[in-house]
Amino acid sequence: MSTLVKLAEATLFFLETLAWLAIAYVAFMLVGGGALGWLAGIGALVVVIIAWALVASPKGFLASRASVVAVRAVVYLAAVVGLIIVGPVWAGIALGVLLLVCEGLLIWQHKHAALTATRRTGRN
Repeated sequence: MSTLVKLAEATLFFLETLAWLAIAYVAFMLVGGGALGWLAGIGALVVVIIAWALVASPKGFLASRASVVAVRAVVYLAAVVGLIIVGPVWAGIALGVLLLVCEGLLIWQHKHAALTATRRTGRN
């Protein structure tokens, strides 16, 4: 595996984690903070992690090409748009650009999680 692909995979792992945390932050801010905000943020984070583990991870129980791409797109879009709405706009734009670059590189090199998920499970 090339160094560029390894770097993209490591960066994407970091960016995925940031996207999850951004969704929790957006839920916290949309509720208005306080105890209810913490509950909303933690609840959103738990929902995202469960959906990701079941569907979007390469070894996910329900992983298929369409489901991996769909869940990743929804999570990334929610994080980027949420940050643009409630958080620093530059952070949302930077996250979106970096996610596109890393995902695009992995697709171009045929190393994307959607491809590896279907190779392992044999599902489309």
